Amino acid sequence: MRRFILISLLFHVYLTVQIYSGLLLGNDWCREMDNKSLVCNNKIPENIPDGIENVKIMNIVPKVTHIKNDSFYGNQWARLKSLWIGTMDYTESYIPWLTLYNNTFSNLYALESLTVYMPALERIERDAFRGLENLTEVSFMALDRTSVYYLFLVFENTESMPNLQTFRVNKLNIFSKPPMTSTSLDRRVFQALSLRNISEVHMTESSFDVLDFKASLLVCNQIRFVNVSRSTIIRNVNRTSTPCSSLETVLLTKFHKKSQTTHLHYENVRLKWKLYTKFYYFKKAKKLNIDFWFKDVSTIKNTHLTIESQAFQLKEISMQNNKLNYIDLVLRTNISVNLEKVELQSNGIRYLNGGSFISTPLLKTLNLSDNQLFQMQSRNTSSFTKVFFYLTKLQVLDISWNELTYIPFNTFDENSELHELYIRNNNMGQIALNSSFTLSIVDLRFNKISSLNVVSRQWFDENFSFHFNTSKFDVNIQDNPLQCSCRNQDFVQWLVHTPLIRNSSYKLACFDHEHAEITPQFSNDLKEECLRPIIIRNIALTSSVGFVAVSLLTSAVFVVCRRHRKRILKNRTIDEIIALVQDGAYQFEFPVFVSYCNGDVDLVMAHIYQPLVNHFREIFDTPRELVCIGDRHFTPGRSIYHEIHRCLESSAVIITVVSNEFCQSQYCVNELEQAYDLGKPILMIFVDMVDENEMTPIMRQLFKRYTRVNMRIIDGEVQIVPCWDRICRSILEMLPR
Repeated sequence: MRRFILISLLFHVYLTVQIYSGLLLGNDWCREMDNKSLVCNNKIPENIPDGIENVKIMNIVPKVTHIKNDSFYGNQWARLKSLWIGTMDYTESYIPWLTLYNNTFSNLYALESLTVYMPALERIERDAFRGLENLTEVSFMALDRTSVYYLFLVFENTESMPNLQTFRVNKLNIFSKPPMTSTSLDRRVFQALSLRNISEVHMTESSFDVLDFKASLLVCNQIRFVNVSRSTIIRNVNRTSTPCSSLETVLLTKFHKKSQTTHLHYENVRLKWKLYTKFYYFKKAKKLNIDFWFKDVSTIKNTHLTIESQAFQLKEISMQNNKLNYIDLVLRTNISVNLEKVELQSNGIRYLNGGSFISTPLLKTLNLSDNQLFQMQSRNTSSFTKVFFYLTKLQVLDISWNELTYIPFNTFDENSELHELYIRNNNMGQIALNSSFTLSIVDLRFNKISSLNVVSRQWFDENFSFHFNTSKFDVNIQDNPLQCSCRNQDFVQWLVHTPLIRNSSYKLACFDHEHAEITPQFSNDLKEECLRPIIIRNIALTSSVGFVAVSLLTSAVFVVCRRHRKRILKNRTIDEIIALVQDGAYQFEFPVFVSYCNGDVDLVMAHIYQPLVNHFREIFDTPRELVCIGDRHFTPGRSIYHEIHRCLESSAVIITVVSNEFCQSQYCVNELEQAYDLGKPILMIFVDMVDENEMTPIMRQLFKRYTRVNMRIIDGEVQIVPCWDRICRSILEMLPR
């Protein structure tokens, strides 16, 4: 055992020595890539091949590979356009300290972009970047052990990088050294930056003691883009009412101020904010990014906010990943807000008051993806349809990844300019919208569409027909579990003759046919497959025509007997179903599901539900519940739409109590459409004189095709036609065998 441990120890020592030796003394190579690039490991070549424009030198080991003022003096180096040079990362046991000496890069006359990755850059001499007249972009990455003093000492030299436009620095001065131990963004820093025409500044993952707003005005006639994401500032000083006139884009992702709140919480309050001096510095900015600002869940309930301010020019704002869970906010301003794009994705939003957008009438793009809007859809449907009420100029909307099961027909009534709608990765089964034919892109990928019912197909046809000459209606239903059974044969035949298949560059496949591609040939094959049993039956019937002719007279004799026998068999089948229900062995838990709107609940409970229960108890002779209604049989705390679907699947026959209010209720319409899609027998009881124009297409189709029950209140007395005995008899005959 001791020998084994000793051998293992010696092996690890040997391996460590080999790795360290290889790191310091070997593995020095350069490889030419296909795209006019050269990649080197721990090696600075004396010269580079002709045609090379980009060089990356990585894993430099100090004291083995030196960066000197003559390191880049070969003739071809003068033609280089892009250089990336970096040392290895430091560890607890090894820190690759490195110094950049004067004139290190002065021979790189054509260089346009320079990236320096040096976590342990010990010192930068003042003239290290002297020359570089064509350099427009410089990046100092991972400077977490470099003093800000040396960095801006370089910028004070006007002969270094005179035409610089983009300045990037990462992890600046988290570790500081004398003679400058503070990390202040003060007058000296901004004075150094102002000596060049820099328009873009990135200071990410850095830490600053002080930000001097007044001093920053020194660069406010040139800087257009500022990125301080993932950085921290302790305090700011010298706030000014003078706006930074050139600033257009500000990225503050995960930016942190020491006194910054971690969440928002307002409930039942009226607020008035005056934004003058405090935010006037950003008056000219057109784009603001404040992603990941709040670490804790934020809720705003029943809150009215009024903002008084001077005119801002902000066009775009991004507030992703801020845990803005509940936004019940009515926002008003004393000025016109010019916002055109808002990004609120990945916030976990489960409620959003449309009043939040009252003051943003010019909004064109709204991203609400990756939230929890399904909760609002199921619990506050009327509020959900009003979220976009004030956005009359909205053109692009993304509500993907929200677990939505459907979108009410009138949701976009006011959005007459909506062109692009992204609803991918939801639980949508159907779609039909009042979109005024403005939609040109509808993305429905990765939903739960197995087939499209008559209403959805009609909506697609209307849009395809409207855009026939322009071909501007692009719909993508790829990656849905499309079912191509005989029951959905009409859907498949419709599908192959639409632009969804005919003019599409992507392929649609059948989920239940081993992902076979849906094509006109597949549709024909499916039609033949579904017709085959009918053809066989017809052949059998045709072959027996002679026999039928011979025995016609004999058959006539038995007609009366057969009819009598059918009645007996029918009664026997009903008796068998009754017996199965009594034993609890029937294929459905409930013979009947009653669908009605809340406004008719008293009428339904007194004059439909109770008589139905009484008659069924007498017919089935069982005390258990046979009539399913939502108020009694929905499971508390679950999604309403999931419970509707569960109860519909558990019921044999569906009774819909139709009134004018029923036709206006999205829940009721959804129940009826789901029942229709499930192929359930539907019996309609009309309790109002309903105008056909108020009915949905499915409701109108059932109204015209099938007989119905009428219930009226005359002189205070409820009358139903036909009587309950005939109604219950019809229900029994409708029960699936």
